[in-house]
Amino acid sequence: MDTPIPDLAVELHLDIAIEWNGRRVAPQSVESDGGVLRASFGALGMVEDRVVEASPDGRIRVVERTWRIAGRGRLRVSYGVEWAGAAVHWTVPAVMYDGNRIGEGRFPRGGPEVGWAFREDRCALPSASFVSDGVACVGLWTLPAASEADLSCVRTSIIPPDHGGGGEQVRLAVEWPLAEEPVAYRRKWYPLGGPRRGVRRWHRVDGQWTGTRRFVVFASPTGGIAAMHDALRWWWGRMPAPPVVPDWGAIVRSKVQHVTRNLFVQDGGATGFIEARLAHLPVLNTLSAGFLGKNIELALSLHRVGVETGEPRLVEMATAVADFFGGGRLANGLFHTDWQRGRRRWTGLAYARRDTLSTRLMG
Repeated sequence: MDTPIPDLAVELHLDIAIEWNGRRVAPQSVESDGGVLRASFGALGMVEDRVVEASPDGRIRVVERTWRIAGRGRLRVSYGVEWAGAAVHWTVPAVMYDGNRIGEGRFPRGGPEVGWAFREDRCALPSASFVSDGVACVGLWTLPAASEADLSCVRTSIIPPDHGGGGEQVRLAVEWPLAEEPVAYRRKWYPLGGPRRGVRRWHRVDGQWTGTRRFVVFASPTGGIAAMHDALRWWWGRMPAPPVVPDWGAIVRSKVQHVTRNLFVQDGGATGFIEARLAHLPVLNTLSAGFLGKNIELALSLHRVGVETGEPRLVEMATAVADFFGGGRLANGLFHTDWQRGRRRWTGLAYARRDTLSTRLMG
């Protein structure tokens, strides 16, 4: 059922269908009355949309959707928008950038035609997706879930041309509860962890079910994919202030004391921080500036604390660590990350092939 969204800077259409017992169900009727949109699914129930905020330029709209469903079965709900533009660029913040074509990692790859569904808490903006045809930019996201059980997902897909002559469209949808499809990435740090068969959760309805969520629609007629930064700035401006910590000094003091007393070592010219101790012995006898040891990052933090508190010993300690890790420089300008204390040599971070894998320095 074709339901255009009024007063937006870019023409978008609503997708109001639900998934009931594995079958997509479209509304029987859609009516708008005084800014409230109601979609009826007959005996199955109804969906109601209320606009709670809208920018004067038509680029931002915040919608609260309520579902009231009756019956017994499995239910998935969503808020979806459809756009006739081409997905030349596609971004899911922190997850997907134009198909993730660059790099050799096991990233999700491919465009919206794959139908990827990413869970809300993997995205830098909850269940967000932005697409652009090079000129206009369209985006959708939701307010963060209050609990693990309420996590949603974002799915970006391509709708093929219809028989009525309509062209191909892009659909952005926030689905609830979450799905991870076509594959899920699980148990990263465990043996045999990694990509697994996709996951799809359901609401279990036994009589009556009511759910409410808020969604943000972004529609910019200009700016291309970079216009999404306007959406991010708008969202950031509405974030609540972080909780006030009464005494950061005590927290910082405890951390500095732990690092300097327990983790800092100087060993025959090697200077750095071990990762942890167990019964006074290093857990790993390696000084690392990779993502496990983060020696450079830690040295930078200590240097800042030393400068702000006037503690020259912290500045000297941080500088000595940074200077030492400069010794792992390779001819191509990169750096080894790890110094093996027992073998007294520079390596990369790879337990099977420690010489070759990683040259990444954190900090």
